[in-house]
Amino acid sequence: MQSPPQQQQLSMTNPQQQQQQSPQQQVQPQQQAPPQQNMYNDKGLELQNSTVSSTQAVRPKDQLMYLAQILGLQVQFTDFPKGNKSEYLSLVSLSTNPPHVSHGAGPTIDDSHDQACLTALRALAKMGLDTVTAAKQD
Repeated sequence: MQSPPQQQQLSMTNPQQQQQQSPQQQVQPQQQAPPQQNMYNDKGLELQNSTVSSTQAVRPKDQLMYLAQILGLQVQFTDFPKGNKSEYLSLVSLSTNPPHVSHGAGPTIDDSHDQACLTALRALAKMGLDTVTAAKQD
């Protein structure tokens, strides 16, 4: 929500008269707020009243997919609903040599994928990326 523009009062006096005025009567130039940056979503539509910070966190799934692309790994997700579909269990399989499988759970499939990917990323970090090799495909 933008505040209404502030009006600045100017007095037309000569310099001698301005020196005789009390400090309360002298008009000080007002500082203007920096221009507001417009935010757009992925479809190019402007977001209204957005509180999106300039440093958004990248989802663990996106991080793992990027790392897999760089390392030449294939990533496969397997999802299992738990109970009355109020929670999901996901497995993420990486085509490393030897193959690596991690799991995660969450209220939505996206959340369970993120948890599984976070577990996989931690395991890859613990192993060290120097030792990670893609499995050979026939």
